[in-house]
Amino acid sequence: MKKIFFSLLLIGISSQLLQAQHDVNTVLKSFPYQQSTSADAALASMKGWSKSDWKKFFVILDDAKQNLSATYALSAYIHLAATDKAG
Repeated sequence: MKKIFFSLLLIGISSQLLQAQHDVNTVLKSFPYQQSTSADAALASMKGWSKSDWKKFFVILDDAKQNLSATYALSAYIHLAATDKAG
């Protein structure tokens, strides 16, 4: 019984981690963007990222094959945060 429980727990955790990675990758597909309005949904999503999402993002940022869109996303996010009057 314990083996079944731990197996189901492991499957559940793995699927959540894969979904979180998919969400980060989905957001990054919006970058580079041609108009700032095309990135609004992605930036709104980034505002709600958890600590683990940001860790996955920085892993992607370190990957030379994937870092271009991550660099654009980070730049846009920093610009948004710097110009946000709400604080």
